[in-house]
Amino acid sequence: MPHRNYFRGRRTKVSAAAAPEILSFEPREPDRTYHITRVAVENETSIGTGDIRLAVTGHGWVHPLRQFSAPAPDVVYVEDREFLLLEGETLEARFSGTTASDVLQMYFEGWWEPTTPGEPG
Repeated sequence: MPHRNYFRGRRTKVSAAAAPEILSFEPREPDRTYHITRVAVENETSIGTGDIRLAVTGHGWVHPLRQFSAPAPDVVYVEDREFLLLEGETLEARFSGTTASDVLQMYFEGWWEPTTPGEPG
């Protein structure tokens, strides 16, 4: 079993206008594979008229993971199926239907391992 280097993070944004907003986690360290075990998203302030879409982006494509339609305000929506982020990939939460001053949150956790077997963590 690989050595597990656990991490946890959060992204927060206050929306500027009624336009889609994106929160993202883009690992900067080279030669690592990230195992994302849980992502939670919420719009703390407004009744959702759009949706929240989770996706992995990179290499010229978007890989959809989950969509939460018409999210309720101040409700946390969770995706707990494990997925990978490889070098050059980004985890994105796209909020549509936001209004000015909405407080948007994305929480994520998991672990990483060196891409090259045998390298220390």
